[in-house]
Amino acid sequence: MAAGCGLQNPDVRVSADVAPMTRPDAGLELDVALDVPADGTIATDEGDSDAGFDAGEDVLSDDVGPDAAEADAVDLDVPDAPEDAAPDAAMDDVVDAATVDAPMDIPDAADAPVDVPVDVPVDAPREVGADVPAVDVGTPIRWNVADGDTHTTPWREGSPPGDSIRTLYCPAGQLLVGLTTWSGFYVSGLAPWCARLDADGTLGMAVRGARQGGTAGGDETDLCPARQAIVRFTINSGGVLDRLQATCAPIAGWLARRELGAALRSHGDSTGGSRHQDDCNAGYMAHGFELRTGDYLLIQRVLNLRLRCARVSDH
Repeated sequence: MAAGCGLQNPDVRVSADVAPMTRPDAGLELDVALDVPADGTIATDEGDSDAGFDAGEDVLSDDVGPDAAEADAVDLDVPDAPEDAAPDAAMDDVVDAATVDAPMDIPDAADAPVDVPVDVPVDAPREVGADVPAVDVGTPIRWNVADGDTHTTPWREGSPPGDSIRTLYCPAGQLLVGLTTWSGFYVSGLAPWCARLDADGTLGMAVRGARQGGTAGGDETDLCPARQAIVRFTINSGGVLDRLQATCAPIAGWLARRELGAALRSHGDSTGGSRHQDDCNAGYMAHGFELRTGDYLLIQRVLNLRLRCARVSDH
């Protein structure tokens, strides 16, 4: 009896060539077959046979029909044959492959997810020539002279006739920052020095104005230090201007607490007359002056003088 036939009757005799069975689409051959008589008759010791078979014909075992054989073949652990990939499949894999940005070497940015921006403080470049506020405050300070808001100190000495008054005012937006004085024994003539007040609180270049009065005794010029303007006249006078001295003040200091600055030189050598100290009001600084000139002992002199002040604001 042939081995592995799978028949239940031990008396069955099988004599046939083994025919390979091939599983469709698997590419593998299953070498399982049985020797069965060609006429389909299974010989036994009793001489019985089943009709419908030709002796000597190769058939499958009775226990394995066409469907059962196919099922057994399916149950075999047969690896799937590799399929030919489409030519463009590899390229699709390459194109569809996820790209990964290399992480930047940024301090304190460890474990940051890929492609997620990391906030890193960067010092902004300073613009060349950019204006920097002098005072670091929430609202920028913008200094200005309110030319329409002015006041004058009292006349020294006495009030002159109105038609004889001469005015020496600084231009709009400017403050009085100095004097040129012509004097000997008495004060003969005066000329103002004015400077523009900039928005940052600094003063521009000082410029001298026109002279009023005589030139006897020679002239001397006195200017306030930087960022200061005149706020006070100290006057000795009687029937003529005997002596004059101007006092400066820092702009911010004067407005905040009436802080005084430099005292300029005194002019005129006479000790006659009464002494007067005339200041601008709080919040005001000198914007010019008014005077009257005339002959005194046959020489042109300053007879009357008073200071004119304008409001200064930081906004």
